[in-house]
Amino acid sequence: GINSDDFMRASNLATTLTSTWLSKVSFDLKEELILPALLQEAGKFILADVIENEGKTEEFNIAIKSGKDIASLEKEIIGMTTSEITAKIFKHWKLSENLINVIEYVDDIEKCPAEYLERSQILEVIKIICNVTDAFSDENIEKGIEKAKEYNFDVKSLEKAIEKIQDRLLDE
Repeated sequence: GINSDDFMRASNLATTLTSTWLSKVSFDLKEELILPALLQEAGKFILADVIENEGKTEEFNIAIKSGKDIASLEKEIIGMTTSEITAKIFKHWKLSENLINVIEYVDDIEKCPAEYLERSQILEVIKIICNVTDAFSDENIEKGIEKAKEYNFDVKSLEKAIEKIQDRLLDE
């Protein structure tokens, strides 16, 4: 399952990556996406509980090891993704519409309203690279960069941000 150390590490890396990458791209985007980047995986804990309560933990872990995309597994096994659950929690807490909307569609970009698209896509790239199960692994970095290319983002600035953070991680 998810342990809170992995979760905290992934969330910290997500915030750092958002800040480092977007400070080169757009100050406004950076300011706006730091919080969603930090919080977008919050629903994971609730999902993990639901999976456990329904006795599906083993099934889920085996499926994850098969390399299948986590969001599609969540949808398959529970009927909702982390992003959808996180958005629901934030609705319940009456947090800002913007925060809710940019997170809600991260696992389902095709359904994302145009006005949130770019921000949800950025969060998706960050989520891929800072994947809770293996944040900043070479494989996840590669997947994230591929996704950024697909979305026509400025990949150079993303790669520079990743390198900067990797250097910092080596120093720890």
